Amino acid sequence: MHLDALGYLHQPRVDQVPDLAPTLCASVRKRIANRRTVKEAVGDNTWVRGIRGGLSALASSEYLQLWYLLISFELTPAIDDQHIWMPSLSSEFTTKSANHHFFVGSVKFGTWREIWKAWAPPRCRFFVWLASLNCCWTADRLSHHGLDHLERCPLCDQEEETVRHLLTSCLFARSVWFSVL
Repeated sequence: MHLDALGYLHQPRVDQVPDLAPTLCASVRKRIANRRTVKEAVGDNTWVRGIRGGLSALASSEYLQLWYLLISFELTPAIDDQHIWMPSLSSEFTTKSANHHFFVGSVKFGTWREIWKAWAPPRCRFFVWLASLNCCWTADRLSHHGLDHLERCPLCDQEEETVRHLLTSCLFARSVWFSVL
């Protein structure tokens, strides 16, 4: 048991052991750690046998702290295990919460609805979608991947070939857009 930031005394969870003793956990072989259950390791203190090599002063200190914590740790077979999904407020796993947690911090693409709901052939919608994501194989992407490419736009020979240039600022593209619209 240890004090948290507010001074409350609480029992750490078993999954927090790598956070509590990272140096000590690094000296346990992965093969041993992955094969042993918590019941086997804590029940008769076989977790000590998995530690290999000489321990540094830091690892020895972590070993003593972990030993002190596990002395009071007791498994109760009558109580079922609880699976707690931390990213969700309800602590229950849902596919929606996993998908949301996977994409935290990503940028949402706002124009997808206009592109995919438009009345146009699928190949045109797909091209516009690729162009909006800047994923068309133009000279700038070819150079980024180290592939051979022309230095300038093959239509106007004035600027570097990019998706934006080909669709909007190229003189040839402007004349095509002017005649179409």
